[in-house]
Amino acid sequence: MDISERRRMERELLESREDLRSLASMLASAEETERRRIATGLHDSAAQDLALAVLELKGLAASAGDPDQVEALERVSALLQKTAEELRTLSLDLSPPELYEVGLRVALENLAARFEAAHGVVCRLEAETLPEELPEAHRSVVYRSVQELLANVSRHARASTVTLSLGRNGTALEIRVEDDGRGFAAARAGRRPDLGGGFGLFSVREQLRHLGGELTVDSGPGRGTCVTLTVPAFAGGEGGANP
Repeated sequence: MDISERRRMERELLESREDLRSLASMLASAEETERRRIATGLHDSAAQDLALAVLELKGLAASAGDPDQVEALERVSALLQKTAEELRTLSLDLSPPELYEVGLRVALENLAARFEAAHGVVCRLEAETLPEELPEAHRSVVYRSVQELLANVSRHARASTVTLSLGRNGTALEIRVEDDGRGFAAARAGRRPDLGGGFGLFSVREQLRHLGGELTVDSGPGRGTCVTLTVPAFAGGEGGANP
């Protein structure tokens, strides 16, 4: 009876974990939809309205006769232009349109370029030609995972270089994020957020598990960090579009 009861509890625990992962995936999908809606609003409405306001102010400055008024209008124009650029950057961080319109490779190239510009850390993408595009849900999880890993690099690694590697390993997509920073003890990384693993890595690991993928961390004090994401993504055959 004790063995039967233990097995029943183990089954229920496994079912509960799978239910939680399914719920997490549904929440992530809903979050991604909301990100796209907000990003579209920022880019198509707020940023463009600010751009029009800048043009109006420049026209007023050109026709103003008072030098003090011209200077004031130019200051306001410059401030609005800076705000419009920040809104465009925010909309791209929220939901880059190329992720859905072009593919994962281009989205990661642009993410690497923005990361390098924002943090002064050299960020390179090394990408193979893959046989086919990923399903949209996979693209979103992979992109957000890499985005979270780069955020970890900027916060903790003190790195000078980051390399993103994108390629195929059998029927799986494999992505590596490798930095030359200070590293850390990787034994518990991403296992539980309350054990020092950080919620970011924990969240990435759980989302990948729901897709049948995994996350591995290779790091140590003073020798940088390499995080590998593996996601089942391809059929056995070749051919198809690039990511």
